[in-house]
Parts: sequence; C-alpha cells; structure tokens
Amino acid sequence: MSDRPTYETKSDRNNEQRVVEHICARWDCAYVKMPKRYELDYALHRQNEVIAFVEVKCRNYTLEDIGQMGGYMLSLAKWNAAQALTGFTGRPFYLAVQTLCGGWVARFRDFESTDIRIGGRTDRKDWQDTEPVVMIPTRRFQNFRENFHQIKP
Repeated sequence: MSDRPTYETKSDRNNEQRVVEHICARWDCAYVKMPKRYELDYALHRQNEVIAFVEVKCRNYTLEDIGQMGGYMLSLAKWNAAQALTGFTGRPFYLAVQTLCGGWVARFRDFESTDIRIGGRTDRKDWQDTEPVVMIPTRRFQNFRENFHQIKP
C-alpha cells in the first residue's frame, strides 16, 4: 500500500471518460477502465476481445505548446507498460491527448528509440512527480477529427 496522495480528481476522470467514449463511438468498440496495476487507463474491446490499449491525457495547453516543450512527456513507467502489453498481446497502444486546440491520438505498435529525459512536475513539492520520461514528437499525433478513421485499430 502506498502513502502517496492521489492527485487525479473526479473531474479529471470524467474528462478522460468523455475522450475514451468519443474514441469508442468513432471506432465502434467499448472500453474497460483498467486497474492501476496495469499503468494504462483503458482496454478497448469488441465483443470482449481486446483490440487496443489507451492512455488518455487532458491538458490545458495546445499541441503547439507540446512541440515547444520538445514533445509530449509521458512517464517511462507508462511507456514500458504500454510496450510490454503491446509486445505480449500484439494489440496496439494509443496515447490520446485532449488539448485546448482539439483531440490528438498517436498509435504505437513498434516502440522505436525515444528521447528519454528527467521530467515531471515540481509545483506540488512531491519528489515522486519527477522521474524518467519519454518525449513523444508531435509529428506522431493525428487530429481526432481529420484522420480518425485512418488510424482505427
């Protein structure tokens, strides 16, 4: 059992759920919220057969801002979990990011070499908020509305 506080709010969970519901409506599938031990947010499925894994993020900045930061920062622990699940199951991993300028999704089936840095938050004074992270280039993301059907699992 961990003494670490949970910073995720009910509003955060509701926002993430709206994003995954939008994805499922467009991809004609259903979702299951995965237990914390899996590190990732959702498993997508059709008739109970898992078709993909999804991590959902809702951010108060734009994709351009992400580009200026050197890419989207994702915990190395989540990246490793996604890589392990994809490698074991053969199902793709999607990173869905809702920003101020729209919804974006990146698909990963093969995990190429990635820029790994130390990153995270410092505003909460929680030493566990700083960790190894991967920087995912904005070129990996496609807009939900423009290219959504092309990236269907």
